[in-house]
Amino acid sequence: MTYENRTDLAAADLVPVGIAVALTLVLWAVRSSTSVARLAVEGGQLTVTRNGETWRCDLASRATPIEVVGTPGRRGWKVVFARRGRPPYVVDSSVVDPAHFTRVLAHYRPDVVDRP
Repeated sequence: MTYENRTDLAAADLVPVGIAVALTLVLWAVRSSTSVARLAVEGGQLTVTRNGETWRCDLASRATPIEVVGTPGRRGWKVVFARRGRPPYVVDSSVVDPAHFTRVLAHYRPDVVDRP
């Protein structure tokens, strides 16, 4: 009975499949193009490696200008490191866990971290 009542596959039936395949490809392309940053803190020195470039900052030095913007875990949170002659370096929630990074930063620079 199923064989006798079969219908031809219409182009309209393929549209949802095409959309799903296209979305999957777009998501895969975006995910594969995002870079992974590696952060390490040793002896007060923050080292960030991203896209083959390494940037270092002395967290322990009061001469290093650091600004914490927002509240950890909230939208817009970021830590801005001013650099002479270059644009500031920004660490945000796409790079680190905000709560953990704030605890590490507070250990070295309690003057820049707001404490509740």
